[in-house]
Amino acid sequence: MCWPWPATINASLFGVNKGARIQLVSLEGTACPLNNGTLHYFGADNRSREAPFKCQGGRISFELPGETLFALRWSAS
Repeated sequence: MCWPWPATINASLFGVNKGARIQLVSLEGTACPLNNGTLHYFGADNRSREAPFKCQGGRISFELPGETLFALRWSAS
């Protein structure tokens, strides 16, 4: 029996900056632009907000404020 694979796979990456200073996050190995890519921050103020990111040459990068969680989501086909 052959299982049908979905045409689109939803991917997510979560992380945290435990320090007080801004950190530059850089991830390599993806196709740019990200399909339906979103980046959300969850800060010490308990609020979620959308944040900007760059995707160039197979590398995603963004600045992550101190004491902040992030969720990067996109669709891969």
